[in-house]
Amino acid sequence: MKQSFTGIILAAGSSKRLQTAGINTAKPLLKIGTETFLSKAIQNCRSVGECLVVLGHQASELAEQCKKLDVPFCVNHNHHKGQTSSLKIGIENLPETTTHFFIYPVDYPLIQKQTLKLLIEAEKTTHQEIVLPTYEGKGGHPVLISISLKEEFLSLQEDEPASLIIHRDSNRVNRISVQDFGVIQDVDTFEDYQRLKEYLQ
Repeated sequence: MKQSFTGIILAAGSSKRLQTAGINTAKPLLKIGTETFLSKAIQNCRSVGECLVVLGHQASELAEQCKKLDVPFCVNHNHHKGQTSSLKIGIENLPETTTHFFIYPVDYPLIQKQTLKLLIEAEKTTHQEIVLPTYEGKGGHPVLISISLKEEFLSLQEDEPASLIIHRDSNRVNRISVQDFGVIQDVDTFEDYQRLKEYLQ
């Protein structure tokens, strides 16, 4: 069977901590250089396959951006229930041809394209169902998942994190070390965003 990779870009969160700091721009539309967090994630996923964006908070505004970027999207109307609810909707809307999917939160804007390629190469070498990038020993994102685990993720309660499945059986996880600081660098607060901009200067 030919392999087909789809990145599930999780972009449904409300970014409450950024709003508290006075940033009203939806987190996926924050800038990193000349790109937005969203367009950067889409570029990365398209470099290895397809992508699907899961929207929720400010869905109408972000849907317009997805249309401009010609990328498929779906909407989690219950995004307030947390990231797992968005992941499950993303999995349910994957293209039928998908053999593997990336769990790709949009708030990791420094992830490099090469990292996704390394994860795919690792999967092709060991054929383990989960490939997890690590930086200096710390696990990060995106995580590459075999579609064979689809039902396990769909069986999660909405208050249960995806990590419950990812770390359920260490024998099916290939942890690969990457030289990509971006896999552990998420942006949740105004201070995170300021550090990100300083890092890029």
